[in-house]
Amino acid sequence: TGITNDLLRKNEAIVRTKMGVSFGMAVDWINDHIYWTDETFQSVHVSNLQGENRRTLIANAIEKPRGVAITPSDRILFFSDCGSTYPRIERCGLDGKDRETIVANVGEPISLTIDHKVKRIYWTDRLQKGIYSAKFDGSSIKTVMKNSNYLAEPYGIAVHKDKVYWTNWRNGEILRTDKYASYEVEKVFSSALNYPIGLVVYDNTEQQTWGRNVKILHTEEGKISETDIDSGHRNTLSVMSTAKLVGIDYDYDRDLMFWTDSYNQNIYVQIHVCDYYGVHRKTFVTKELVYPDALALSPKDGLMFFSDFDLIFGGKILRSAMDGSERKTIINKGVNEVFGMAIDQQGRRIYWTDASLQTIKSATFDGTDVHTIITFTEESSPNPYGIDVYGEMIYWTNNKDRSVYTVHKYTGIDNKPFLTNLDSPKHMKIVSKESQKEGS
Repeated sequence: TGITNDLLRKNEAIVRTKMGVSFGMAVDWINDHIYWTDETFQSVHVSNLQGENRRTLIANAIEKPRGVAITPSDRILFFSDCGSTYPRIERCGLDGKDRETIVANVGEPISLTIDHKVKRIYWTDRLQKGIYSAKFDGSSIKTVMKNSNYLAEPYGIAVHKDKVYWTNWRNGEILRTDKYASYEVEKVFSSALNYPIGLVVYDNTEQQTWGRNVKILHTEEGKISETDIDSGHRNTLSVMSTAKLVGIDYDYDRDLMFWTDSYNQNIYVQIHVCDYYGVHRKTFVTKELVYPDALALSPKDGLMFFSDFDLIFGGKILRSAMDGSERKTIINKGVNEVFGMAIDQQGRRIYWTDASLQTIKSATFDGTDVHTIITFTEESSPNPYGIDVYGEMIYWTNNKDRSVYTVHKYTGIDNKPFLTNLDSPKHMKIVSKESQKEGS
């Protein structure tokens, strides 16, 4: 539902080369990736929606890959192997790592689909002539329907709300029934289709509901990593072994990741393509900087804020255009070693951590109306480093106990750990398209 005739007429081949027979396909609507199985080359692949940056995820110990399904918010990829040796359903990360078999007692699992609301995977089994479901870990297997005339040769499958849909290849039908208890079967299309195989029910409201795509970018020793704020899944995005990575921020709309390198005394800009694809680097803002550390962006205003520290003259906070031009100092009093900086679009303020003064402060975009949010005690002295604002909370890194903490952005109360056991966490950034919009 919801697909217009105009959309259906816009056909374009995005993958043309080195491709055999593909039965399964799934789209990551959050990160704009497409996944597919290739039975000819016995593999599972991924690319962006333009067919570029193609990558083989699974190519070993797989005989006859057929179905594929993903859950972007949980960062899980499911696929089925219909080979006669060991038919099964497996799962792995969206990068192909952490692969494991979750359902082994199957006949020929042709197609897979996800019920995002209840976190279950559904599949059709052509050999067993049935429709089944299980939890994401393969447990709690349930039979939706089996050995029915409506399952003469089941192929494609989809779930929408309380209904499960499937194609009956032999009879040219699309049918549906209740996904919990199959008391009645309704024919959606009957004897009007020529051997239907694939099936998808499109509902963009459900896609928006089940994928927030909110991530925390954080710098550690020589690398930039991301952690999904819901699932806790962590990826390494870029390794800069020769750089002293400090400040970091991300322009969601232009897909640009900025970071400071105080070792080389530069501010870098990097194009961040996705979790594991390549990057292109450009250097700017190089003159008259001593130790640039913190960095924060306001793309809608075309502004970049950053800090600099001099052993003789102390610290300061500067503002410039996002290409490094029109630079000026906006705060040069009451600041010292400003390691972390963040933008709160809702309040139109900048926030920063000062490791030397052991404080978290905020000010307006022009550097006025400075407020102290929290001053840490001499006993705790957490060495605050990275910082970001999301909703009503401040997220900040405690370099002393290798954790990320949260605290209320206005009152400075309810300070507690959020992520622990990190590898010397430095800077962090919460990546959310909504967070860079006004009033969010």
